[in-house]
Amino acid sequence: MPILNKNDLYYLHPDTGPTKASKDRNFLESFYNFAGKSYWHVTCFDGRSLKFLKDVLPKDILQEIRNKNIFLSIGSEYEVFIDVPEAIYDFAVKDLSIPAESIVLFSANSRIEEIATKVALERNLPNIQAHWVSIFERMVARNIAPPLDTLHIKPYPKKFMSLNRRWRPCRLSLVSHLKAKNLLEQGFVSLQSFEGKNWDNSWDYMMQFQDQETKELFELHKHDIVSLPDLTLDSINFDDMNLATQTLDDCYLNSYFSIVGGTSFYEKETPMIAGLCEKTFKAIQKKHPFMLLQPVNNLPLLHRLGYKTFDGLIDESYDGEPDDNKRMWMIVNEIERLCNLNEAELETFLVEAKKIVDHNYKNLTYRMCLPRV
Repeated sequence: MPILNKNDLYYLHPDTGPTKASKDRNFLESFYNFAGKSYWHVTCFDGRSLKFLKDVLPKDILQEIRNKNIFLSIGSEYEVFIDVPEAIYDFAVKDLSIPAESIVLFSANSRIEEIATKVALERNLPNIQAHWVSIFERMVARNIAPPLDTLHIKPYPKKFMSLNRRWRPCRLSLVSHLKAKNLLEQGFVSLQSFEGKNWDNSWDYMMQFQDQETKELFELHKHDIVSLPDLTLDSINFDDMNLATQTLDDCYLNSYFSIVGGTSFYEKETPMIAGLCEKTFKAIQKKHPFMLLQPVNNLPLLHRLGYKTFDGLIDESYDGEPDDNKRMWMIVNEIERLCNLNEAELETFLVEAKKIVDHNYKNLTYRMCLPRV
């Protein structure tokens, strides 16, 4: 049997409590084969949200889950929070007496199985089932647009793209590095006041993640950095954005690589997090070479899914560097090198990168048709 409450799903949030989930929350069914067993499904923002599980789980369903006739399916597939397994053992296993073996968790964090196993060992309890789902891949593929004809051999006044709408420390660090190295003007870069965030109230938070060398560099250039105007690439309202948005196609066509900034980068800020954000697959959809401004060892996640990356054209050794500040410096130095390719080097880059982006686009469309696991 499929999800029993498919038309009556709840979304749990720590601040707003339970709300009826939108139809988009059913998207998990395109990933996982729920047939053959019975599931009662709920989605959540983070671990704290699960304190509301008792308020939405029907008593008769709860008893059937306790009897191991139904599985409790918990979807945190849009988030990477590491507190969900711990909360499952607190609010479901302990408080509701649900057997751990009857619980299935879906997360956007590729390390979720490792995290869940660690919690189970610490508590000397059976494991829950924990699955990483690269849901943003399917979301982008579902909104696939006609492929862009990128990477023409021509002059490129702008070299790269870097999209930074939400203010994350890693994105602020990148923009600060680019400004300090006079690289900002060579790219299509977005960063503007958003959700109440600006340089005045974000500088100190960003600085706590920097090593001494970086702090000195940023302090030296602080006036120029915090005086930056809003960097805008389009006028689309945030609420109107979706994965099919094509307002930045000219930027993809008139640059030759992207720096894909995820939500997380610094282990100190968000430990034990890895995953692939929607911007990664947006670059693949747009046939654009990319570097990942994300936690260590993220490129192998793409390789696992059949994608090729750009080692040999882009120095991808940054991805294996566990020191976050060193990794950031390696990324920035590689951006600088790529911006300064001579005519012959750029032509080689464009020709060889086009083979990779064509493969990746085909893989994105192919994987949309894969059977569910």
